Amino acid sequence: SFDIRFLMTYMKPFYVNYGYCYLSFILEYLCGIKCKAFVSPSTYHFLEEYKRCKDPGSIIISMNHRCRSDWMMIWLVLVRLELIQYLIIIARKLLRFVPFIGWVFCWVGVFLERNWSIDRSILLDMIKVLGSRMVEPRCVWLFFTEGTDLWHVAIAKSNAYADKHNLPHFKYVLHPRTQGLVQIVHESNENLYGVLDATIAYIDYAPHERFNEFYLALGRYPKAVYFYFEFVTIDDMVRHYRDKSVLDGSSAFVPLSQRQKFVQTLDGDHEGTQSEEQIEVLDNAIAQWLKQSFQRKEQRLTQWYEHGRWLEDEPHKIEYQAVPRSSYAIALAIFAVHVVAFIWVWNNMRWYVWLSFVIHTFFALHDTAGKMYRSYRPWVERMEKENKNKNKNKKMN
Repeated sequence: SFDIRFLMTYMKPFYVNYGYCYLSFILEYLCGIKCKAFVSPSTYHFLEEYKRCKDPGSIIISMNHRCRSDWMMIWLVLVRLELIQYLIIIARKLLRFVPFIGWVFCWVGVFLERNWSIDRSILLDMIKVLGSRMVEPRCVWLFFTEGTDLWHVAIAKSNAYADKHNLPHFKYVLHPRTQGLVQIVHESNENLYGVLDATIAYIDYAPHERFNEFYLALGRYPKAVYFYFEFVTIDDMVRHYRDKSVLDGSSAFVPLSQRQKFVQTLDGDHEGTQSEEQIEVLDNAIAQWLKQSFQRKEQRLTQWYEHGRWLEDEPHKIEYQAVPRSSYAIALAIFAVHVVAFIWVWNNMRWYVWLSFVIHTFFALHDTAGKMYRSYRPWVERMEKENKNKNKNKKMN
């Protein structure tokens, strides 16, 4: 148990913070991509509380997936929000095989096949272990609920789904897949702090040019990327579902100490278990909120791409204008030290470089890090059960 806690509590935040800050610096200063980040007022207070709390748990970022590079752009904004060190990206398996970057992501990412029968156990075991307070007090999951990026085949499938279920056609987002988010919420349980609903939009290098790896190699970077965040609690989703109302925007800020957990919202028994009917209410509430969220994203992005108006539907918003220059400076200093060390190793121990290349490639091919993390699930469940029993005994005494 010491190994994984030491890795996730001390080593991961340092190396992830350094690595992502350095990559964010490259995108912002070398590639010239400007970043504009906006949050609703209540979301600002939620995020400030999250950074101050001792062990607040996990946040799930639900974001639209316009292009395959969206997971890179999130670095720019999370550096500004001071959440970059907690990021864990849920992405396709292919990313694991990218040299250097993929090797690092093997230790700080979850990789899926896009086949739910295969992905279910992988995803839920990783959520259970890495999202547990017993392993790491804070964790930010980036999850693309659409399942794929906005390309013509996916748009056609989304429209076919809309026709089948009597839903409107979307142009700038896809109809989301609700099952993944529902299962993540269930697996997170009381370790979940809330859901951060993110909308991403671009000013492209050329009109209607969707950024991808090919344009990255050609140096055709987007001119700017815009983000808008709204924080939503699970109990708000359930309450609006029961009231048959629309949760239009962020939850009102309520301190964590006064906020209900969704197991309490569902009137579970003293052991925290729910009936099938209560679980169905939760599932439907999350699915309803997610669908409404993407309807708002479609309206917002239509205004942006067709009329050049950003967040016209939000009269009150806060912009994170500060550029994290101190974080960039530290990341560059560490990078310089690593470059000097690499040159020395290359000149004196070149065999070590090639051995590291082989080992990291082997780990990536066989998902060694993921298998190690998932093997800790029984330990996490046992420790959480013991911790819950201790808290229960304290309350009785």
